[in-house]
Amino acid sequence: MYNVTMDRFWNKVNKTDTCWLWTASKTHQGYGYFRLDGRMQKAHRVSYKILKGQIPNKMMILHSCHNPSCVNPEHLRIGTNQENMRDMSNAKRGNAGLTHCKNGHEFNEINTRYGKQRTCRICDKLRNQNRRKKVS
Repeated sequence: MYNVTMDRFWNKVNKTDTCWLWTASKTHQGYGYFRLDGRMQKAHRVSYKILKGQIPNKMMILHSCHNPSCVNPEHLRIGTNQENMRDMSNAKRGNAGLTHCKNGHEFNEINTRYGKQRTCRICDKLRNQNRRKKVS
């Protein structure tokens, strides 16, 4: 990576005693974005690549601090989407603080699907059945 690119990246970071906070453009969820190699990339992933190395395909970078704008490599680790969803659930982030879905079904080991967001398996099954009925 070019020194100019790294300077441009680190100029957008406010290093506190704990988190290194991204100060430039962010998503509505608080994740930083940085243009690198002609495309926008999540800042915490760029930080990881700069200071720790490549990220394997289909792997995510998880925050141990649960702060989406943090780019401190000591707070970042490689993990799967399922691990990320479990971290969210344990930290009560996103819809993870909910004990039941919007239709009243309990989120538990059997009824919880971890994808891009935590969903209710019962509702998923009912939704798919309704789609099949409409197609028939």
